Amino acid sequence: QLSIDEAVKITTEVADALHYAHGEGVIHRDIKPENILIHNGRPMVADFGIALAVSAAAGGRMTETGLSLGTPHYMSPEQATAEKEITARSDIYSLGSMLYEMLTGDPPHTGSSAQQIIMKIVTDEARPVAELRKSVPPHVAAAVAKALEKLPADRFENAANFASALTDARVISQAATPVSAGRTHGLPGIALRAPWVSVVVLVVVGGIAGWILKPSVNDGTAPVTRFSVEVSAGHDLLAFEPNLALSSDGRTLAYFAGDVLYRRDFAQSDPRALARVPGGCCPVFSPDGRWIMYGNFGGGGRLLAVSSKGGPTVDLSTQPTEQDLFNANWETGAIYLRRAGDTISVPVTTIDPDGSEGAHLFPQLLMDGRLLLFTVLGPGMMWNGASIVLKDLEDGTRTTVVTGGTDGRYVPTGHVVYIRADGTIEAVPFDLKRRRTTGTPFAVVDSVRTAYWGGAGSFAVSDGGTLAFVRGSSWANHRLTWVDRSGQVIGHVGPPVTVEGIRLSPDGRHAVTYVASANADISRFDVVTGEQRRLTFDETTEDNPIWSPDGRRVAYRKVVSGVDHRILAQALDGQSDTEQLYASATSANPRAWSPDGSALAVGQTPNLLLVVNLEDQSVDTITTFSSGDGHATFSPDGRWLVYDSYETGRDEVYVVSYPGLSARQQISAQGGRLAEWAAESGELFFINHDTLLVSTVSTEQGFDWTTPRPLFVAPDLTSLGVGFSVTADGQRILYPARNPDALAKEIHVVLNWFEELRERVGN
Repeated sequence: QLSIDEAVKITTEVADALHYAHGEGVIHRDIKPENILIHNGRPMVADFGIALAVSAAAGGRMTETGLSLGTPHYMSPEQATAEKEITARSDIYSLGSMLYEMLTGDPPHTGSSAQQIIMKIVTDEARPVAELRKSVPPHVAAAVAKALEKLPADRFENAANFASALTDARVISQAATPVSAGRTHGLPGIALRAPWVSVVVLVVVGGIAGWILKPSVNDGTAPVTRFSVEVSAGHDLLAFEPNLALSSDGRTLAYFAGDVLYRRDFAQSDPRALARVPGGCCPVFSPDGRWIMYGNFGGGGRLLAVSSKGGPTVDLSTQPTEQDLFNANWETGAIYLRRAGDTISVPVTTIDPDGSEGAHLFPQLLMDGRLLLFTVLGPGMMWNGASIVLKDLEDGTRTTVVTGGTDGRYVPTGHVVYIRADGTIEAVPFDLKRRRTTGTPFAVVDSVRTAYWGGAGSFAVSDGGTLAFVRGSSWANHRLTWVDRSGQVIGHVGPPVTVEGIRLSPDGRHAVTYVASANADISRFDVVTGEQRRLTFDETTEDNPIWSPDGRRVAYRKVVSGVDHRILAQALDGQSDTEQLYASATSANPRAWSPDGSALAVGQTPNLLLVVNLEDQSVDTITTFSSGDGHATFSPDGRWLVYDSYETGRDEVYVVSYPGLSARQQISAQGGRLAEWAAESGELFFINHDTLLVSTVSTEQGFDWTTPRPLFVAPDLTSLGVGFSVTADGQRILYPARNPDALAKEIHVVLNWFEELRERVGN
């Protein structure tokens, strides 16, 4: 909201510019705040691009078909209904909408979709500005009401008259009074005085919405329409990417915000929450749009599905489904296909045994199921080594479509659309029958959020021509944050970064973590000064660092290839060579170092928790899991090992004696994970969903603990892979809190985007 004087001054000067343009026969057609520039304190009307385009059409296709051109919030009713003849009074309506917003803080008609806004413009009256801001003078309110009349003939004859009505109270009698609540207008030229007329209006407006949301490939008869879907307050889009999907017809969006899966129909105003999924990601619509499949990495890595209309979730590992639902199997890395009604998933790809491939992801069946387009990631599932591949499922031949890109989608315009690590969405012309590219890749959208792990980006494209994406950086999502036992923030460490997992050094002086990049890098933070020091520099993946008992070394996982995983130790002073502690043909992550330095707890695929004797490399298996590779921590005296397990169908915290690995007991009662010790206070902390709990432990005679009690609730604690660390006295907790400045608050949507895609290549 601006002051009344300033709002009137800007409007009258813009009206003066429009009066001149109209006198030269030019209708702007897109008056909105973004097109008004302030130069030396004077408004300048910019961007006559639509006016020039219509002029260039010279009575051709643009004016003959009656395209709806403009920006929804500021469109006149005749623009919204795609009238062929647009006069200067359309610009007056748009300018009136701008003034309305300057005075009240919002445009006359708002909504969460372009269709909803257009429907309101055509059928609803704006609330009088005097109701929303009592200090608006009567003559200004009357001028606004006249400028916003539904019928062009009822508005000011020209922009100069509009300006005069705003500055001269004597012309108030010539301006319309604010519209009463009972007065209703319809489409231009129709007054809604009978029920059948209302029906006609609804049919026409419904036709507009259906025309804009046309599910078939855009043939040039529907306009490219852009709008944003706001994310509800209190949620964000920082879950593991990709976190959004579009139905095949492009009419419905599914997305994760925080830990909630939402469905948003573009023809409706509000999203619908379908499921709460800690660690949820990667929604995918079934071909008919009836089901949404997603991963649940916060609950053991299961693959689930829920009806797009809502209802109970279906575990796809045990239940048949009505549609062909297909996705990557996250344990083996291959892609599986589930036929309708089956409980058995059939593998359709296999990981190359030479170790060069880390995973196959983002599948798309083409040509009636004969061809499969998918992404190949390199070892460690980072962006290095990524490529998009087309496989013939009949003869097994593979064709590389593009290297360096992921999440490829073939679209009916004859392009493969994909994303690169820097957040650029590109398209490359591709001949599906001959299975080769036919042109040069070109950028279509930049600055899209990407995930450093899993090679994914926040975008989706539908067969019906809709594009959805989320802008923003993926590299500053967290703040290393100190909180006390009540959850109150007491300080931050260093600048915003994206980190996964965090461990405090034994002396409490430093924190070690790995930081988001195209390949994970190990970094050390001084928790007093905030200074960050990078410890690893290889192009291969390094992650999951833990401290040695003396605090002089850091152990971490290094992925050399898909069949070569190593746990290395590196001195903090950088003077000594790295030492190999353990090697495995499958993924192996260091979880805890015994206090005497003789053993290492290791989480290893498939679903094993091991204790490795570092002297002779002998291995003891503690347990196997339903999924995942566990989290573990030794007690300060080294006599007990606490770990997570999902063997009962949910995460729980257990303890076994060490070195005997016996006397197992379950500590948590209603779920728990990521347990950490406070060495001096004798307390054990762990997470259950979004709550931090603590239990006082005694190990003098066996293992005894108090009933875990909650300390505080912090939604950030549920983030996928993000842990926490506790000071030795148990009084402070350090964890990567979400950086509010990096939260994505909206999803950008482009309807009928294929028309724009064709124009980029001259089709």
